[in-house]
Amino acid sequence: MKIAKYIALFIILIIGGDILISVCMEKVYKETFTGQTGGKVNYLEKHYNHVNILAVGNSRCAHHIVPSQLGKNVYNLSHNGMSLSFQVGLIDELIRHSDTKIDTILLHIELHEIFAPEDEANNDIQHLKYYYDKNDWIKREIDQISLFENTKYWLSSYKWNGRVMSVLNNWRKSKKDQIPTDGYVEVPPSERDSINVMLDLEKHLSAQQGALNKTVNKRFESLLNHAISICKKHEVEIICFTSPIFDPEIETINKANDASLFFKDREIAYYNYVMAYNQILPLKNIHLWRDVHHMNSEGAKLFTNILRGHLYGN
Repeated sequence: MKIAKYIALFIILIIGGDILISVCMEKVYKETFTGQTGGKVNYLEKHYNHVNILAVGNSRCAHHIVPSQLGKNVYNLSHNGMSLSFQVGLIDELIRHSDTKIDTILLHIELHEIFAPEDEANNDIQHLKYYYDKNDWIKREIDQISLFENTKYWLSSYKWNGRVMSVLNNWRKSKKDQIPTDGYVEVPPSERDSINVMLDLEKHLSAQQGALNKTVNKRFESLLNHAISICKKHEVEIICFTSPIFDPEIETINKANDASLFFKDREIAYYNYVMAYNQILPLKNIHLWRDVHHMNSEGAKLFTNILRGHLYGN
C-alpha cells in the first residue's frame, strides 16, 4: 500500500513539476526579444504588422542582407548555423500562424543542401521544438527523427530541454538590450579579415563540396516544395538565392550551374551569386570578406545593393 502511495506521489510531483516548468518557461520565452533562441521571432511579431521582404537563412544570409538597403519594412530573420529544415519550419509557422503579414520571402539556399548525399541526416528542425504542439508540420518533421521521438514530448517541459539557460540569458538581456530593429547585426571590418580569408583558402575551399552528389537531394526537394506550396497557398512570393563565395573553385562553380538549372527547370525564382566573385570586380577585394563564405559589413552593403538591383530591376 505504501509503495502505491509513493508511486502516486512521485507521478503527481512529475506532472506538477512538468506543468510548473512549462508555464514559467513559456512566460519567460514570450518576453524574450534578443538572441536567436526565439528573440528574433518574438521581436518580429511584436513590432511588425507587415513585412515587405523577410530574409530567411543561415549566417550567410544573416550577415549579407542589409534590410535598410532593400526598402521599408524589411526584416532579416536569419539564424546562424541552421539548415533548410529549420528555415522551412519557421516559414510554415510564420505564414500559417503569425499575425505578421509577409509579402515576399527571400530564402537563402546552400549548394551543399541541394546536392548533399541522401543518407546525410540533418535534425535542425528540433531547434523549433517550442512549436511542437502548436504546428502540425513541425511536429511531423520532429517525429521522423527517431522511432520514439514523440514519446519525449509526453512531458510538455521537454521542449525546453537544452534551452533553459540560453532562454533565461536572452530574457535577461532583453530587459536592457534588444536586437536591431530590422534584425540585421553588422560585422565591422577588422585587420584580421584578409588573414582569415587566406587561412580559409589554405584549408581547401572545396573540401565539403567534394562529397556532393550529381543529383539533387530528395529531402531538399521535399522541403523546398513545401516552402513553395505554403507560400503559394497564402499568396506570399518566394525568391531563393545563394550568397557569393570568395574565389570559388571549378567544382563549386559547376555545382552552382547545376543548381541554376534545377531552379530554372521548375520555374522557381532563384538568384545564384556563387559566381559573382568572378563577374563583379569589387567583390574580389579581400578586405570585404571575413572568410571565404562570409563578408563583413562593407561587403554586405555592396552585395545587398547588387541584390536590390536584381529584385527591383535597376
